[in-house]
Amino acid sequence: NLFKELQHSGIQVWTSTPSFAQMCLMEPTFTNKLLPALEVFLFCGEVLTPETARHLHERFPKAKIVNLYGPTEATVAVTMVEITKDMYNNEGMLPIGACKQNANIFIADKNGHPLPDGEKGEITIVGPSVSKGYLGEQTLTKKAFFIKDGVRAYRTGDVGFRKDGYLYYQGRLDFQVKVHGYRMELEEIEHHLS
Repeated sequence: NLFKELQHSGIQVWTSTPSFAQMCLMEPTFTNKLLPALEVFLFCGEVLTPETARHLHERFPKAKIVNLYGPTEATVAVTMVEITKDMYNNEGMLPIGACKQNANIFIADKNGHPLPDGEKGEITIVGPSVSKGYLGEQTLTKKAFFIKDGVRAYRTGDVGFRKDGYLYYQGRLDFQVKVHGYRMELEEIEHHLS
């Protein structure tokens, strides 16, 4: 049984996708009594919802909840933020964090030019953690990777914006549809419906 194994694990740091934690939250015994040594939840790979963060804070009041973002092409986590109760009480969505020190993230328009805070565009990562490209896939590499100011950069295909120093994820460029001339992200519609 998963929860018996967790109980005997002595786990202090939990790293998973948010959906795995949501699945665990369906079990009423998934609380700080089951995992008394747990200090921090680290989430990456999917959207962490305010509802999931709220339930985790209720069941694990001493544990920190940290939201991370970063694709494999940039060696995974390039942003992070500790999720506070104020964030999920005041926001429709949670931030995915602020950029780590040795990298840079900017929001780009369709021509690759940086956009000001608050405007949605493609999340672009610049820094030494960005890979050189896809092995044996020159066409895909040329489409996604480039050099910016002498440093490797990666067009993520993710849509986002900056607000108050934090980055927010809004879906994928390849999940956009055009309705009456307006670009819409299907994931953003899904988020508002849920």
